[in-house]
Amino acid sequence: MGQKIIPISLRLNKKKNWNSKWIVNNNKYSDLLHFDLEIKKYFENIFNYKNLKLININVVKTSNNINVYVYIQKNAKKYYKLSYNKIIKHLNLYYPNNNIKLFIKNVQFFEFIKLRKNLKKIFDKIKKNNRINKNVKKMIYNFSYAFYTKNINIITFYIKQTLERKKTHKKFINNIDNMLQEFFKMFSNFVGYRLQFKGRLNKSKRKKKMVFQKGKIPLNTLEYDIKYHFNEFKTPSGICSIKLWIFFKPLKITLNSKFKKKNQIN
Repeated sequence: MGQKIIPISLRLNKKKNWNSKWIVNNNKYSDLLHFDLEIKKYFENIFNYKNLKLININVVKTSNNINVYVYIQKNAKKYYKLSYNKIIKHLNLYYPNNNIKLFIKNVQFFEFIKLRKNLKKIFDKIKKNNRINKNVKKMIYNFSYAFYTKNINIITFYIKQTLERKKTHKKFINNIDNMLQEFFKMFSNFVGYRLQFKGRLNKSKRKKKMVFQKGKIPLNTLEYDIKYHFNEFKTPSGICSIKLWIFFKPLKITLNSKFKKKNQIN
């Protein structure tokens, strides 16, 4: 059932807001829906081609103007190399009746300053287990940035990038599960997660389904805010899918008292 797999539609206007807002007549709904999806896919393809992180896209239409708000990471030099003026001109030529405007916003938050202090503690804790050896710092940074901003698409985008480059997927998928388990122990309001891979992984002749789950994910209770994201990655054997559910408590992210005491003793 769709409402159990994708926990977004039933929670709209309660725990989540619409990513797009259109002030138009109901007769034009179908045309504008395809138009909205085309704009979002256009920006996603540009950022994926440049290997850049896209946190969120919001589209707002008022009268003849269409405002596109693109949320990116703060202090990222790569984003400023993109020629945004050419992108807007291309969109206005393709859609001449609409005046499209682009607004780029940096995601700023004060809790990320605290994260930088705790990154060394997290890195030392995971390094002792000897579960992950390659690209540990990059993985920790992406996961921690996603948890503090509560944007799961950063995790799925990182998984997509790495799996497209690698020939064997099983070891890296197990490393991701181990990393999520470490974050599950460290952060108090991280209640549960479910990670699912589906497709022809490791060059197998048949498609497989791999599921990793820990904790609780109450999809039926509408009061809880559950994050969900879907992504795809291409392999020589075919297209594989990634699905991720994460359940956060409505509290600030803080390290567990046990984790703090261990670091103080060490």
